[in-house]
Amino acid sequence: MISCDDAPALEKTLHDHLESYRINRVNLRKEFFRVELSRIIDEVERHHGQVEYIADPVALQYLQSLEYAESEAA
Repeated sequence: MISCDDAPALEKTLHDHLESYRINRVNLRKEFFRVELSRIIDEVERHHGQVEYIADPVALQYLQSLEYAESEAA
């Protein structure tokens, strides 16, 4: 997650610079790119400045869902 004053402009800039990595070239609303995280970070820093990010964030709701599914299966 990146906090900035003009998120739509940053998103458009990233899409423009990462276009060659786009997976779905038919439906451009499907915003998936096959690109290394380091490349995305470089582009964000170039256009937005230094950012802090967490590569492996804790997914609390996902983990809770797994626990819930396990308890239902038992």
